[in-house]
Amino acid sequence: MTEKAWPRYFANVNASNGFASALQDQLTEYEDDIFVTQNSCMKITDVTKEGIKSHLIHNEIDFLSTYKALPRSTTRIISVESDNTISPLNINSSLAETLFNVYSIRPDFLRILLSFGDEPHIAEARSSNHAQTTSSNGDYTIMYKLNYVELNGRGPKNGWSTRHMGIYHHHSQDSDLLILLHCSPGSSMRQRMAKLLDSSQVTLSNKWLLDRPQDLHLLAISCYADNWRMYLRHIGDRFSHLNDIAMTSTAETAGKDYQDHIQELRHLLDLSMFATACCQSTMTVTANVPTLHSHFKKELQSFASVQGVLDDFVTSSASLQGRVRNAIEMVVNTLAMRNHLEATKLDQEMRDLTWEMKRSGQETAIITKKLQELTENTVDDSAIVRLITIVSAFYLPGSFVATLFGMNFFNFDDKSIAISRDFWVFVVAWTVLTLLTGGLFYASYQRKKRKQKHTDDAKV
Repeated sequence: MTEKAWPRYFANVNASNGFASALQDQLTEYEDDIFVTQNSCMKITDVTKEGIKSHLIHNEIDFLSTYKALPRSTTRIISVESDNTISPLNINSSLAETLFNVYSIRPDFLRILLSFGDEPHIAEARSSNHAQTTSSNGDYTIMYKLNYVELNGRGPKNGWSTRHMGIYHHHSQDSDLLILLHCSPGSSMRQRMAKLLDSSQVTLSNKWLLDRPQDLHLLAISCYADNWRMYLRHIGDRFSHLNDIAMTSTAETAGKDYQDHIQELRHLLDLSMFATACCQSTMTVTANVPTLHSHFKKELQSFASVQGVLDDFVTSSASLQGRVRNAIEMVVNTLAMRNHLEATKLDQEMRDLTWEMKRSGQETAIITKKLQELTENTVDDSAIVRLITIVSAFYLPGSFVATLFGMNFFNFDDKSIAISRDFWVFVVAWTVLTLLTGGLFYASYQRKKRKQKHTDDAKV
C-alpha cells in the first residue's frame, strides 16, 4: 500500500476537519506533479524597520534556522515559483510539508497548492478556492487563487497564456506571513515583487509592505485584472475576421474550409467562456477580501473599482459569446444549404445518368436484335457455303479428271453418243482424287482443332 503524503502535517490537523483526509489522498496522488524531487529553492524575504533581508532556502535545515531567527514586527514573504506554468513548483514535498507544519497553515490552502504543476484547469476556472477566517484578538487568515492571462510573446494567434497565482496571508498582532505561489518567473506580480524587494533598505516604494501588507492583495489583483480587456479584444479580433467571412459567404461560394471556421469559432467561444469564469472567480475575491477586517476599509473603493471593471469584462464576454454563437449558427446554416445544393446537383446528375443508361439500354436492345438477325443470316450463309464446299469437293476432282482426259471416254457416231469401255478409268481417278481432297480437308481441320485446344490450355 502506498504511504500517504505528509503524515507529520496531517497528524496535527484537527480530526474534525472532514476535508483533510480527502485532501491528503489528492496530495498523495498528485505529489509528483506538484513538487520537484531535487534542487529545491524558495525565497524568504523579511521586511522590518531595520531593512529588507532575503534568504534562499534549499533544504529543511536552512528553513528552520531562518524560521527561528524571525524578528518581531516583521512582514515575512515566502515566494515559491515554477519554471513555467506546466512545471512543478521548485520545492520538494518534504520541505513543503515542513513549511505547512511550522506555520500551521490551514489545509484549505492545499486546494490552491493542488492546482499547480499544470495550466488552470478549465473545470476550475470559476473557482478561486477563497477561504478566510478571523479571531477575536484581531488575527485573520485569507487565502485564494487568481486565474489570469498574460502575454507570452509567441505570436498573434497564441500570444496569451492562462496562468494562476496562489496567495496565503496570515496576520497577527506583531507580524504578517505572506506565501506567494508563482507559476512563472516572468509573471507581472513576481517581477513587481522582485523590484519592490530589490533594495536592502525600507524606502517609500516598499514601506507599505511593513505598515500595510494587506495592500498586497489589491496589488496582485490589479496586476492582472486589466489584462482581460486586451485578451477579450484579441478574441474579438479573431472573431471579426471569421464573422466577415460568414457574413459574405453564400451556399455557392462556401468552401471546404468552412468546417475549420466552425472549429475556430467554437474554440473562441470556449476561450471567452473561460475568461468569464476567471473574471467571476476574481470577483469573488474582490467582494470578500474588504469584508475580512477593518484594515481593508481604506481600500474599499479600490476593490469596488476593480469589481466594476471585472463585471464589465464579464458583460462584454457574454456579449461576445452571443455574437460567436450567432456566427456559428450562420456558418452551420450556410453549410447545410451548400450540402442541400450539392445533394440536389448530385440527384440531378443521377437522374441524367439513369436516363442515359435507359437510352443506352434501348439502343443496346436494337443492336442486339440486329446482331441476332445478322447471326441468323450468317448461319444460313454458312450452311450454303458448307453445301457448296461439299459439292465442290466432289465436283472439282471430277472436273479436273474430265479436263485431264478430255472426250476420250465418249464414242461419237452418227446416231448417238456412247460411253467408252475405258470409262472406269475416269471413275477410279475421280474417286481417288475426291478421297485425297477430303483427306486433306480433314487433316487440316484436325490440325486447326489441336492448335486451338493447345491455345485454350495455355490460357487456363
